[in-house]
Amino acid sequence: MSKRKKIAIVTSTRAEYGLLYPIIKKMKADANFTAELVVTGTHLQKEFGDTYKLIEADGLKIDAKIRTNLSGKSENTIAKGASETLVNFTEYFSQRRLDAVMILGDRYEILSVAMAAVISNTPVIHIHGGEISEGAKDDLFRHAITKLSSLHFTSCDTHRKRVIQMGEQPTRVKVSGAPGIDNVKTLKLKTRQELEKEFDSTFGKTIFLVTFHPATMEKTDPSTQMNELLKSLNQFKDASIFISGSNADEGGNRIQKLIDEFVKKNNKRVIYRDSFGQLNYLSLMKIADVVIGNSSSGIIEAPSLKTPTVDIGSRQKGRTAAKSVIHCKTNQREITSAITKALKIKKTSLFKNPYDQGNAAEKIVKELKRTDLEKLLPKTFYDLK
Repeated sequence: MSKRKKIAIVTSTRAEYGLLYPIIKKMKADANFTAELVVTGTHLQKEFGDTYKLIEADGLKIDAKIRTNLSGKSENTIAKGASETLVNFTEYFSQRRLDAVMILGDRYEILSVAMAAVISNTPVIHIHGGEISEGAKDDLFRHAITKLSSLHFTSCDTHRKRVIQMGEQPTRVKVSGAPGIDNVKTLKLKTRQELEKEFDSTFGKTIFLVTFHPATMEKTDPSTQMNELLKSLNQFKDASIFISGSNADEGGNRIQKLIDEFVKKNNKRVIYRDSFGQLNYLSLMKIADVVIGNSSSGIIEAPSLKTPTVDIGSRQKGRTAAKSVIHCKTNQREITSAITKALKIKKTSLFKNPYDQGNAAEKIVKELKRTDLEKLLPKTFYDLK
C-alpha cells in the first residue's frame, strides 16, 4: 500500500467548519489519508460560543487545538491575532512536516495559516478561491491566499478562470462546486416540529434567519447599518426571528451589543445563539421564509434549500448569486422592501444554484488521491496567452 498522505485541515470559525465538514468526514474515513483536524481561532473562544464543542458533538476527533486571540475589536487586535496565528502555525507546521495543509475561504487568520505553511515549505490546498466580495477585506485576503496556494478547488467555472487569471497553472485549478451544499443534500435536517422542541418555542407563521457581519471595506460604522436592519425587522411584528452572533472582524463587537439589546427587548419572538451549529442552522434555513443579512451562506447554501435571501449592503458585492438573492442597500426602507419582495418569491427556477456542481467533497477527495503532493512545490507562474 502506498504511503498515506498527511494533510492538516484547518478551521477557525463556525462558518468555514460547516463547509469543510463533508470533506473532513470523508478524509478521516479514507485509508489513503492521515487527516489531521486542526482547530483554532474563534472555535476556542468563549465569547464566540466555544464552537469546538459542536465539532466534537459531530463525532470528529480534533487532532490539535492552536489558541489565538481573535477579538475583532479593532484593527490593532486583529493584527495581533493574525501575527499570533502566523507564529503558532509556523511552529506547528515545522514540527509536523505535513504533505499539505487544506484551508477554505478568505479570513485574515486563514491568510496567516497560509503564510505559515509557505514559510515551512508545506503546500497549501485552497477551497473557494476566485470569488469576489468587494465590501469586505476578506476579498483581498482571499486573493492573497490564492497566490500562496498550490492546488485550488473552486465553486464554479467563472471562479476557476479568475484563479488562472492570477497566474495559477490550469492543471492545478479544479471546479468542485461548494462543499457546503453537500451538507444540504446529505444531512437529515430537522423538521419545524423538531426545531420547536429544540428551542422550546412555538414559531410564528413567518420565520426569518438573520446573520449580519461588518462590511470591513466601508467607512460607515457597522452599528449604524445594524440599526437600520433591526428597525426593518421591527416592521414584521408577527415574525419569529433567529439571529446568530457577529464574527471576529473590527466592529463586530458593536454589532453584537445591538443584537443583545434587540434580543432582550424582543425575547418572546427572537431566538439568539452565538452559533446554531450547522445542523440547526441549515434546518432553520430550510424552514425560514427569508434569510436576511450579509453572510455568504445566504448566497451559497440558501438557494439549494429553496429559501429566498435578502443580501444587505456591499459585503458580498460581486459574488455570483442565484436569482433568488435580492440585493439591497443598508437603509430601513430598502431592507423592508426587499424582505417584502422576498416573501413573495415562489418561482422554482429562481433558485437555480451556480455553486451546486454535485458531490463537491467526493470530487475534492478523489482529486487529492491522484495528486502527487510532493510535486506541488515549487510553483511556476502561468502567463495568459
